[in-house]
Amino acid sequence: MEIIKKIINNNTYTFVCETWTTARAWEHKVTLFRNNTEYTTQKITYYNRTWECYEYQSCMLKCVNSIIDEEKEFIFNEYKRANNKKRLTQEQKDELTNNSKIIQELKELKKAL
Repeated sequence: MEIIKKIINNNTYTFVCETWTTARAWEHKVTLFRNNTEYTTQKITYYNRTWECYEYQSCMLKCVNSIIDEEKEFIFNEYKRANNKKRLTQEQKDELTNNSKIIQELKELKKAL
């Protein structure tokens, strides 16, 4: 098990990384915590070699990307509900994404990885 910590805007992001191996494959499992509260868990099973810059990189990025996607979905749904809309234009989506402090923080975290 390996623990990797990143601090972004006074928030501590902790990645708890684990590895399992079998005769035919291996798996990386990463649990992401934000200020000691569990955010998400993701895993990747590898059957061949990887091209990561360092161990667990792909799985950590998968954690951050999944949270960004969930946050975008939440923001879009809230905006549609509040404004009685069924669809959003790409410009509206971009504006909502750029105005979200959480998404911007997660993008900074992604760059730090």
